[in-house]
Amino acid sequence: MRAEELRQRMQVLENQELLLRTVALLLLVLSGALLLLALLPRGTWSGGISWWNKWYLPVLCLACVVVSGLFSVYGNRKRQLILDARKTLAAQMGAKDLSLLDPLTGLLNRTYLDQNFSKEIGWAERIGISLTLVLIDLDAFKSLNSRHGRSTGDRVLTDFAELLKKNFRTTDTLIRYGGDEFVVMLPGFGQQKAQVAVERLQEMTNGWNREHPIDDYRLAFSWGAAAHSKGATIADLLEAAHRGLGQHKAQHSPTS
Repeated sequence: MRAEELRQRMQVLENQELLLRTVALLLLVLSGALLLLALLPRGTWSGGISWWNKWYLPVLCLACVVVSGLFSVYGNRKRQLILDARKTLAAQMGAKDLSLLDPLTGLLNRTYLDQNFSKEIGWAERIGISLTLVLIDLDAFKSLNSRHGRSTGDRVLTDFAELLKKNFRTTDTLIRYGGDEFVVMLPGFGQQKAQVAVERLQEMTNGWNREHPIDDYRLAFSWGAAAHSKGATIADLLEAAHRGLGQHKAQHSPTS
């Protein structure tokens, strides 16, 4: 795993840990506030209702303390998982970097996906976040190569890879799956958020077409997405994403 990816994953883990600490602090503050109100000797509302006579206040205080205790146990377990994940990520850095990179685009390659999908899924499940796979296929790319040559096709691929990097988050995994196909793995995203991200990418490709016109060619892509469910394999997700891509291509791209 590249150092850049390690930093990205670390950022996600740190955000998860910050959320745990924030919720724990809020519960602690709430418990303290309820306890203080329960112990007020004869504090009253403006209407003359005594806090002391509010029987449910001590009950709320006790319930909040119990919830805080349970959350503390849960939070400690989560923090241990985060620590273990950090150690695992650090251990994954090594000499395999170059073998997992696509030399043309600088993105990760299919070998990375084949070797690390189970780790990606396991990591997401341990941290407790969703994961969506997006499959992207450039439209009319073969005809571009036949009309304008491979060098133009390579330029389109590298430029599109740069659009992917600019559009998606640093915590997302970008993969050149093969030829003119790309895979994006989006931790923490469901299909709805993934669609928003892809629509933003489509706007960026429209801008690229205006800035880099090519005769008889317009950069466009078809796509499909699949959200991970427990027990699903990479083959399951790719198959589901392929179906969505085929439907999108049939609707929007008459040529491929």
